[in-house]
Amino acid sequence: MIIGATGENDLQLLSTTQKLYQQYDLKRVFYSAYVPLNEDSNLPALGTAPPLLREHRLYQADWLLRFYGFKADELLSVDRPNFNTMLDPKCDWALRHLDIYPVEINRASYDVLLRVPGIGTKSAFRIVKARKHGTLNFEHLKKMGVVLKRAKYFITCNGKMMYRIPIEEDFITRQLIGEDGKQNWEIDHPQTYRQLSLFDDFNFQSEVTCRRFFEDFVWTDVIFVIFCILEAIVTVFTCEDNFDTMMTCIYEAWASRLGHSNIKLKTEPIGNLELFCDYRHVDADPEKTASVVRSIKSKISYQAYIMIYEAAMSNVEDKLDTIYRFIVAGFHYGAHVVDFLQEPVVMRMFELKRKVGNEAHFHVEFIRFANMPRDVLVSHIEPKSNVLTLVAPHFSDRLPSENWMIIDDKRFIAVVHPADQDYYLTTLSKEEMDRLSIQTDDPFIDLWKDFFNTIGIKERENHQCQRNLMPLWYRKHMTEFKS
Repeated sequence: MIIGATGENDLQLLSTTQKLYQQYDLKRVFYSAYVPLNEDSNLPALGTAPPLLREHRLYQADWLLRFYGFKADELLSVDRPNFNTMLDPKCDWALRHLDIYPVEINRASYDVLLRVPGIGTKSAFRIVKARKHGTLNFEHLKKMGVVLKRAKYFITCNGKMMYRIPIEEDFITRQLIGEDGKQNWEIDHPQTYRQLSLFDDFNFQSEVTCRRFFEDFVWTDVIFVIFCILEAIVTVFTCEDNFDTMMTCIYEAWASRLGHSNIKLKTEPIGNLELFCDYRHVDADPEKTASVVRSIKSKISYQAYIMIYEAAMSNVEDKLDTIYRFIVAGFHYGAHVVDFLQEPVVMRMFELKRKVGNEAHFHVEFIRFANMPRDVLVSHIEPKSNVLTLVAPHFSDRLPSENWMIIDDKRFIAVVHPADQDYYLTTLSKEEMDRLSIQTDDPFIDLWKDFFNTIGIKERENHQCQRNLMPLWYRKHMTEFKS
């Protein structure tokens, strides 16, 4: 649908969209803001700005029709035939129906949750699934993807709102629109204490001398302190940052029988060393790795194994320790542990998996190949996470009869795919990296740049949106952004 070329209001457009979905089983309706190009008395004058915000609101409303169970006559009416451009349609609807809010998160049905601003289809599903295993709070909701800056005005957890917020349309509207600055709703509690230091002595009245020190010295106290320090020593198992070695490290940590609370797992290189920690390096062992993988698949689930594998590809410091805690929980709860999002370690695993999965998805879209000598397609990437093994299956399926390589410039590793064969992972030397980084004269590069520069509509350029969907750090190795 072309938006803004003629005089139809939003209600007419949305009602037509609803009929197309219901009567003709149409899969998707697209909207396009009208860009004046010709002089015509029936059309907007040349130079009129395209109604991009109106187009955006219609797309949001279309989403509500298809996935959230809304109807066109619910969102708009004859008295209000157009959307409020200052608010998204869901918030606008909620403000006109404040009598049903606030909604209790731990009791509301899935359909009711879908009508809460800030709660999407995925987060609503996670809420319904997670609350079977425990009571949810606002911290849990944040980790599940709920946008609390909008949802906090319409929900309660255990009968309490996030802040003491008045359920008034004018007040909530001002907050959502942002006319007023952010208000502090937290109650200030005066500090009646201060953190004590190790060397504080509030009864100190006289000068300390060596003689007095030894007179007051109690050896039993020293022995007690030494005993406490020894009890507090944590064993840190360290290993190289690859999946096989990490599984071996988990095996050794479990087999040590030191107690889960007395051990930590970290990948190398280790930064600053911690006090009262015993560091143990672990090397890869194929048998121990296979044993851990087999136990995860049989005692937890294959889904948990996939989650662990993707989390192991992330670049965060605490990933190995998180994986270990997740396996401990999985051996206790079984296959359902992946649904226990109210557990901090499970939620952390979900965050790591989502981060790695999103990055792999982006690289599937943004990887660009260049034709090297001997008809080898080569691509260079610098991902934050180790996503080579996650993107390789896609290109192996799409380019089965081509010789291609995807090189990770940060880690000096590459996925190599010989024509009509399976791909494999290999390590590259500095000389090989330099040889594969040489620019070649490929005529398709110039053709692709010309296509990229001419396909876009200048009036619809949105650099902020482009940076959100295509971050700057992806563009270093993209053909269309190279000079």
